Parts: sequence; C-alpha cells; structure tokens
Amino acid sequence: MVLRHQFIAHRGKTDSEVGISFMAIPKDKNSESQVRFKQLKLGAFGEEKLNEIEKIVRFIITQLEVKIQKSGQKVYDGFFDLFDAKEISFMVLNNMKDPEKNE
Repeated sequence: MVLRHQFIAHRGKTDSEVGISFMAIPKDKNSESQVRFKQLKLGAFGEEKLNEIEKIVRFIITQLEVKIQKSGQKVYDGFFDLFDAKEISFMVLNNMKDPEKNE
C-alpha cells in the first residue's frame, strides 16, 4: 500500500517526472525482499543541448545499422554454408497463416 500511495498514485504529475520501482532480492535467504521506489524530476535541456543529443543519437544509429548489416550477412552466409538447397527447401513454409486472422 505504501508503494501505491507514495509512488504509483502520484507519479507523472509533470512531463519531466520519471518514476523508478524495483524489487531488491537479497542473496541471503534469511533476509526479506524489498520493493523500493524513487521519483526523479528531470531538468529541461536547452536547444543547443538537445541538438547535441540528437547528433549523438543519429551517429549511434548509423553505427548500429552497419553492425546489424554485417551481423545479418554473417548469419545469412552461415545458414547457406550449413544447409544445402534440398535441406533449405524443406524449411520453406508456403502455407503460413496469420494467427491474428484466426485462419
């Protein structure tokens, strides 16, 4: 109830509030688990700082795209090295049905 009254019911009063809740489970079996929570208020960023953050995020995205492409290519190559054409033909699913359409 403390968690509900002090954290859940009163979180997010403004757009700059961030609530964090976690359960602390001790390694010692004789100790009790605890639920802890913290509410933080974030300061606003100026336009210059936001532009800097955007620049960093865009750089990270481009680097990740390159790494994902290389990893995907390795998986693709490894798949065709591991299986021959006949084995791959058995893996093709022509009659896939959409589970959301209940077909």
